[in-house]
Amino acid sequence: MKLSNLILRFPIDENYQLWINSLNGVIDIVPTKLAINKLSNDSLLKLSQRGYFASSSKKISILKKLKKLTDQHNQNTPYWFYILTTLACNFNCPICYEREKIGEGQLTADNLRQIIATIKYLQKIKHIKNQRMFLVVFGGEPLCLANPLILEKIFQEASKNHWKCIIISNGSLVSRHIKLFKKYRKAIADFRITVDGPKEAHNLRRPYRNGRGSFDDVISAIGLLLKNKFSVKCQTILGAGNIHHLKSIIKLFQKKKWLNNKYFSWRVEGSHDYANLDPEKDEVSEAKMVKRLIDLTQTYPILKDKMKFESFKYLSHIVRSFGWLGEYKTYWGPRFNFCDPQRGFHYVFSTDGAVYHCPRTINNSFYNLGRAGRPLSLPFWRKKNILTKPKCRICTLNTLCGGGCLVQGRYQKNFNCQKYVLSLIKEFVALMSKPILAQARSGEVTSINKLW
Repeated sequence: MKLSNLILRFPIDENYQLWINSLNGVIDIVPTKLAINKLSNDSLLKLSQRGYFASSSKKISILKKLKKLTDQHNQNTPYWFYILTTLACNFNCPICYEREKIGEGQLTADNLRQIIATIKYLQKIKHIKNQRMFLVVFGGEPLCLANPLILEKIFQEASKNHWKCIIISNGSLVSRHIKLFKKYRKAIADFRITVDGPKEAHNLRRPYRNGRGSFDDVISAIGLLLKNKFSVKCQTILGAGNIHHLKSIIKLFQKKKWLNNKYFSWRVEGSHDYANLDPEKDEVSEAKMVKRLIDLTQTYPILKDKMKFESFKYLSHIVRSFGWLGEYKTYWGPRFNFCDPQRGFHYVFSTDGAVYHCPRTINNSFYNLGRAGRPLSLPFWRKKNILTKPKCRICTLNTLCGGGCLVQGRYQKNFNCQKYVLSLIKEFVALMSKPILAQARSGEVTSINKLW
């Protein structure tokens, strides 16, 4: 019997390899010196059932069947409609991916009316249930808006239409609007506010425009929201400048007793800018970030319930299969697209009513879908997936990466995604070799997960 050419093999040590079947998602720890022709019938049957001898000729037909299951799952995926209230921001963060877009643009009442009308239209033609509808109040710093009545109007529309609002803010102006938030409590799902380290580290990464640190104001804002029983999904944008401060952030949360507060949770994201992708700026590899977070969950078990890593690009299937960061995803299957914006679940409305597919493409004419109040175009990339992109269709990594980021592909045309993903997984397996080997059974094939 011959092994399928769809099998990915990564060395763990000199005695074992990690096998990943990219067609059905199974992961196994396999002895390096495994001799297929000397295996028992039971072992051969096990490997056969897990697809290790499957012919690549069946790959596309199997993926098409799995795509139908994925489409069924997508019927419950939330839609995020970003509404930029302003392009202004009172912070001067050195790692901000919007730094070139910050300006004086302000959302007007007329543009907001057009935006709401467009959102209603999209909900109607796409048959989106209310519980899947989220208005994301965004900016710049969305609470810097010149006319606070705009913010109230957004909450009014959410209440009237039975939608929910997510407020992504730097936190500095929360106290100014707390009465308004309390008035429209039922329309607010949660707040996303960033804490990027202990005081000194946070202030370096998230200063005000006048150079003053923002840490005390941000911590006060989170405390105020929790006191008033608002859900706060605190964020940390992880990079080279603060990855070594993670323990200090956790100790801060413990001191504030936030980890025991049912209204508090923690989201960790990687610092990245797909338009530039300069790793010298602040980026840390996904492998190193995930390894660090896994180590922290061993020290602080409460994090398995309280912390979520929001920047999985290529390692999510492996991490979930081993159960290293808890279980918080409802979807178990291959990735046909890279992200929710690419799949068509995000719409971003800038202050002038222009519509984009992703927050990272704001005011970039190439990604403009049209304007609120007018028919929107269906961009070519929303028709693309790993089955329609020729290079992705034949790639053995396609179900793990979903075809990669379209913005990255445009700005880095010579980026070798296959080489990068293979090196990233290899790096991660090396970093996690001890816990992987702890599950290995001597001289045997050890199965880690189930088929998709």
